[in-house]
Amino acid sequence: MGRSVSVPRGAASVVYEACEFEDSWEFEEAIEDLRGCLMRAFPSVTEDDRWLDREDHVVASNRFAQFGVSEYCGLVSIWMVPVDNDYADTHGIRDRWIESVDAKFRKVASGCFGVGLNKLGVFSNGEAIFSPADGQQRGDMGLGFSSKEGWL
Repeated sequence: MGRSVSVPRGAASVVYEACEFEDSWEFEEAIEDLRGCLMRAFPSVTEDDRWLDREDHVVASNRFAQFGVSEYCGLVSIWMVPVDNDYADTHGIRDRWIESVDAKFRKVASGCFGVGLNKLGVFSNGEAIFSPADGQQRGDMGLGFSSKEGWL
């Protein structure tokens, strides 16, 4: 059974990228850069460092959303997940805030880890296939990016 990069349940927004770092410290540096960009873009966001599940790493948050990164075989998902908050949920404040920052979040997250990708679909075995967001095909066959095989 194939699989793809994790995205936390209930994610409000997701950006996919192909990551081709040689060393793990480069990936950690990209996470720090993302965290700093998020904190500059959204003044209410502060540093965070915890895991939602085994593969979903929260790197920044505020009272409305958690921002994080998941990685699998060179594929990265950068996501924004709403925070459960009874008051904000009841009054719709959280959802309005998330909707208002979605485009800015996508812009901030784009390019942090590599080539931007558009998710085309998922095969029956669970493996996802992506195309480059810039439209420039890569790889020997020019087919796109597979979460298992890299550039096809």
